[in-house]
Amino acid sequence: MRPPRTLTALAVALAATVPSTAHANAPARPARLQAALDGIIASGVPGAVALTRKNGDTGLQARGVRNLKTRAKIRPDDRFRIGSGTKTFVATVILQLVGEGRLRLKDDVGRRLPGEIVRGRKITVRHLLDHTSGLPDFSRDPRLLEPYDKDPAYYSPPRRLLSLVESEPLLFPPGTGFAYSNTNYVVLGLLIEKITGRSASAEIHRRLIRPLSLRGTSLPVRDARIRGPHTRGHLTNVPGEGTVDVTELSPSIAWTSGGMISTARDLARFQRALFSGRLLRPAQQRALKTIAAASDGYALGVARADTPCGTAWGHGGAFPGYHSLAYTTADGRRQAVIAINTDRVLSETTYRRLDAAFEVALCGKASPASPSANGYSIRESVGGGS
Repeated sequence: MRPPRTLTALAVALAATVPSTAHANAPARPARLQAALDGIIASGVPGAVALTRKNGDTGLQARGVRNLKTRAKIRPDDRFRIGSGTKTFVATVILQLVGEGRLRLKDDVGRRLPGEIVRGRKITVRHLLDHTSGLPDFSRDPRLLEPYDKDPAYYSPPRRLLSLVESEPLLFPPGTGFAYSNTNYVVLGLLIEKITGRSASAEIHRRLIRPLSLRGTSLPVRDARIRGPHTRGHLTNVPGEGTVDVTELSPSIAWTSGGMISTARDLARFQRALFSGRLLRPAQQRALKTIAAASDGYALGVARADTPCGTAWGHGGAFPGYHSLAYTTADGRRQAVIAINTDRVLSETTYRRLDAAFEVALCGKASPASPSANGYSIRESVGGGS
C-alpha cells in the first residue's frame, strides 16, 4: 500500500488484550510481566511480545494484536523488523574477520574501500563499530524516504544511502567524539562484501543465521515483505491519518544498519552464543565490550546497560512500525527481549511502560530510577537512528 505523506518526514531511526502464552518452565513472576505488557497495550500499542530467560528457563508472552485491521492476536514467535539490532550481527561478522587475520580494528577503512565516503578521513574499523568516526547519519536526511511515497518497495542501493551525506563534513575528527550514525554500519556492510567476496546478507547467513539455526531471522535486501508468520508494523498517531500499516517497506532504507528481521527467541539465542564466547575468539570477545571513551556505554555493536539485576549487554532497534530491545546480563543468567509493532510516535506514558516492562522481563521487577539513565531506554536505544 502507499505510505502516508508524513512518512517522508519520519527519520528512519529509524487494542484488545488477549490471553498470554507462556512457557511451562517460565521464569518466576510471569503475572508481573503480563501486567506490564497489558499496561503497554492500554497505552495505545497494538501488540507486544516479551521473552524472559533465567538460569535456562525461558518464558514467552504475547499481548494484543498483530494486525489492527483483522484484530488477529499477536503470537510469541511472530517475526518483526529489528532495526538497529542488526548492528550486533554485522559487528560480530567484522570481529570474526579480524580474528581470522583478514582485517584489523586499526585498519584505515579508506584504504580498504578506496573511492567510498571514508576516503582520506583516517577512519578506522573501530571508529565505525563504536560510532566514533564522525560520519553524519544518512537516516536524518529527509531525502531518504522520498521515493517511498510512490513505491514502498523502492530499492535504495547502499551507495545511495552514503550519497546523502557524502558532501557533509565530519561531525568531529575520527576518534575524538561519539555520534550514533547508521552510516557507519552501511560502510561496514560494504567492507564485509569487499573482504569476503559475498553479499553481506549471505555472509551473515553463512556465519551466524545457519550455524545457530535462527529460522526466523534474515537480512532481506529487495523484498519489502516479511516472509513467514509475522506481526504487522504500524505507524500510529500520524497527523491527519491516524494509524497506517507500513509492514511492506523496503529494508534497503537501512540495509546493514537496520534491515534485519528476527524473532524474540532467535535474538535471545544469538545473544547467548555471542556473549558466551561461542562466536568470537578471546581477543575479539574482549574487544566486543570495549566501550568508546566518548560514549555513554557503547562498545563494538553492543551497548552496556546498568539494570536492577546487574550489568547487561545488547542493543535496541527501531524501524518504521517496529521497536525492540534485547539484552543479556554479563553472567549470562538472564535475558530479555521486548518487541512492539508500532513506531516512535509514542506517548511519555508508553515509553515509561515499555522501559518498565523490559526491567520486569530481565530482572523480575522495575527499578524506581529512570531507565534512560541506565542506558537502555527504548526511546534512546537506537540513538535516533534505525
